[in-house]
Amino acid sequence: MYRILLAVTILLTTVQVYADEDKEKCTEVLSPGTFRCCKKASYNGGVTISIETLQQDESLKECFQQPGRPESCAREICIGNKKGFVTIDGKIDKAMLKMNIERDFKEQPVYGDILQNCVNGDVSKYGSDDMCDIMKLRQCFDLQFLKNCNEWDDEAPCTGTKDLIEKCSKLYS
Repeated sequence: MYRILLAVTILLTTVQVYADEDKEKCTEVLSPGTFRCCKKASYNGGVTISIETLQQDESLKECFQQPGRPESCAREICIGNKKGFVTIDGKIDKAMLKMNIERDFKEQPVYGDILQNCVNGDVSKYGSDDMCDIMKLRQCFDLQFLKNCNEWDDEAPCTGTKDLIEKCSKLYS
């Protein structure tokens, strides 16, 4: 009986370690730089949404003066605040978020995934406990956009990115 209990405990620990490692890989791949690996998106007229696109928005200029690395919530809080779906203290207003998503993505194929997984879903699973909610929300958005990529760059440093995005999508579903 003791051996069975020990074996089950070891098995569960091993499964948890693999799940944690997978989440760590997903956290690493769900970054703005990964969008460069998507040659053609199924949204936004085939153009991927990038940090550079957001930086060109005059209303968000001051947000990009906020620290982005090491990972900080300041930039995402500023962007969300300027767009009206995040309060100054970083709380997400789901009703305002939904209005923003409807305005910006209603006609895009990615709309349903964003609505289901990020607006109406549990974004807490998209990051570690010490990560702020707005960063988890960004991770959720990034995954939805990336899994809606139609054409991937398979050259280094993008090799294997498509497979990892598919794996992350299954992990978080």
